[in-house]
Amino acid sequence: MPATLAHDEYPAVENSLKYQLTVVASSVLEAVTTSGGWLFDRVMAGWEVNVLLPDPDDVRPLSILGARAFALETTLAESQGHEPQGLAVSAQMFARDERIGRQVRTALRRGDTEVTFWGAELPAGVGYRAVVVEHQLTAAAHAFKNRALALAAAPAAGRTERFFVGGAGYSGL
Repeated sequence: MPATLAHDEYPAVENSLKYQLTVVASSVLEAVTTSGGWLFDRVMAGWEVNVLLPDPDDVRPLSILGARAFALETTLAESQGHEPQGLAVSAQMFARDERIGRQVRTALRRGDTEVTFWGAELPAGVGYRAVVVEHQLTAAAHAFKNRALALAAAPAAGRTERFFVGGAGYSGL
């Protein structure tokens, strides 16, 4: 039976002492394929990683990486005022949902959140400069990402992931 999330499982983020990375992806497969190794490395560095999805059906591949998944609609409605230290967004979701685009531009304008994009190119309309970064996966991240990909019936991954990064205090992935 696929793992799904209940509405009341959203974390009490205001009480967390960990750095928080909020990820917005179009699907579990997209999140794992494009940034799974980086997400795993962030979790291993002590970050709390929350992935927002339009349809969080089978989230087991994200669980393997140590990330938690939540319904995008519910979370957007309930998380007003919460500002994570990191925000990672699929270029596809940035272009598709104006609410996400607005939140990303606000975070960039405020300048206190590291903003990361993945996709073929930096999304149009971001309005801020970003640097291209190749994240070299640790051996553990590579192994866990490939296990997550196998669970999602996707091909194995290489050892790097490519991102566009800007925002507050960018110091590298």
